[in-house]
Amino acid sequence: MIADEATKRDQGAADQAELWANWYGFDSASEMKKWDDQAERERLADLAGKRDE
Repeated sequence: MIADEATKRDQGAADQAELWANWYGFDSASEMKKWDDQAERERLADLAGKRDE
């Protein structure tokens, strides 16, 4: 069924995300996502600070 195919595809994507996270030294994809979100916030804050100068 179509729903089964989407579920398999979603699980495959989740598995791939876990592999990438492990490759880059994270324990899980969610840990890598949190780190990435924080890094993006810091980058945007730096850009905003440079614009104010």
